[in-house]
Amino acid sequence: MWAGLNAHSVGEERAREFLNAHEKDPNQPPAEREMDLWNNERAFEATRKLGNNFSKERLEAEALRALREGGLKVLR
Repeated sequence: MWAGLNAHSVGEERAREFLNAHEKDPNQPPAEREMDLWNNERAFEATRKLGNNFSKERLEAEALRALREGGLKVLR
């Protein structure tokens, strides 16, 4: 959600720069970083897909759909 909201607010390129910088913490476990980067990209795709029909509710519905269908990475 955070990645999609940022992309909608400031544009995908700036959101990606900001979110990628957020993942540069050397103490962050690699699996967590990989999950976050993967899921961020799925959020960017959802935001592009929604286009002019973007809303927080539609983004949330896309995120839940992706989660249910196994399109998001989740650490277990």
